[in-house]
Amino acid sequence: MKHKQDGFSLLEVMIAMTVFSVFVAVYVTSQGYNISDSTLMREELMLQTLCENKINEIIISPPELRDSLTLSKETKTFEDYEDYEYSIEYKKFILPDFKALMNSEDSEEEEENSTQQMIMEKVKENMEKIIWQITVEVRNKQTDFNFKLSTWLYNHKTSINLGSF
Repeated sequence: MKHKQDGFSLLEVMIAMTVFSVFVAVYVTSQGYNISDSTLMREELMLQTLCENKINEIIISPPELRDSLTLSKETKTFEDYEDYEYSIEYKKFILPDFKALMNSEDSEEEEENSTQQMIMEKVKENMEKIIWQITVEVRNKQTDFNFKLSTWLYNHKTSINLGSF
């Protein structure tokens, strides 16, 4: 006697349900990460855009570069984006001392290096007046995420003093 088998057995249905639930769980979990990743990426892109825009504004119309700018960071809030604030830090360009770089012991070399030292001192003096570093940091007040960019500014109002050699 043969039994007529219509449909699936209970074991086959349970295996199919298990495989199906594993695939659904993997799909839902990966979609959850994609959503959170895209939210973080959107936040990072927003911070980067605001930071680049602020640096470009400063490059286009720089403030008068003077020593008082280096005393503290300037922190403000964006007018159009109230949840974001930015801070601007100015630093002077500093070259190392030429004498420390050229550590020589011979007196003949010192005479030859004296001209080089005078030239390097003038270059150092002028470079420190002309070049400034600016760092802009944008921070989201709610999430505390931040983005920082730095660049060099050229002081157009400073004149180069070559002096006499």
